[in-house]
Amino acid sequence: MRKKISILLVSVLFSLLTSSVSHSELSKVIRVVDGDTIVVDYLGKKEKVRLIGVDTPETVDPRRPVQAYGKEASDFSKKMLTGKKVRLAFDWNKRDKFGRVLAYINLPSDQVKDAPGCMVKSGNEFDFNASLISCGYGHAYTRFPFAKMEEHRELERKARTSKRGLWASEESSGKLSGPAGQKQETLVGIGFVASRDSNKFHRTTCQWAQKISSKNKVRFFTREEAVKAGYKPCGICKP
Repeated sequence: MRKKISILLVSVLFSLLTSSVSHSELSKVIRVVDGDTIVVDYLGKKEKVRLIGVDTPETVDPRRPVQAYGKEASDFSKKMLTGKKVRLAFDWNKRDKFGRVLAYINLPSDQVKDAPGCMVKSGNEFDFNASLISCGYGHAYTRFPFAKMEEHRELERKARTSKRGLWASEESSGKLSGPAGQKQETLVGIGFVASRDSNKFHRTTCQWAQKISSKNKVRFFTREEAVKAGYKPCGICKP
């Protein structure tokens, strides 16, 4: 009985999240900050917008090193969005704790030339959040609930299977620059790593992930797998 009630509550919550998505009029993209953050002219006001449900490798946070494939993700967003008019769609929460607008970005198809086949289309618009994941420029960000969570998880799974973008090779190595300009090694294609000697898990691009020896390294494709295995998120890279 309790199990049936729990399933019903989950179904109701999902229905509420799905039905809560609302759309706005077209807004012009003024600037692309990085792969998953843009600045738009929304209702006559300049607003910073954080894309819902996707996390691209870091490029602009002064507290963190430039992460592998971050530049590619940022360049893709700049190419596809800069100067374009997009439609913002909102979920259950319109702003995050930093005051940024939280939104799905719908890009009218008539503004796109030579769209990659991996982009996700819905009617006459491209779902840009979903497209970033589908094309391998970012992870599904599932730390907080949102209406399209399962869709984003499935798109990430397909991107990994197809070895697109940052999933190109599970064993290939890339380079990133630390705060002082030093070079560090990172693995591209494995979402998260942990040490057998620690209770924390990290993004593969985290400075602490680089210090884990091969014999102690445990790898996870998703955040959920790491949490289920008993690991806690790193306070530095915030996976």
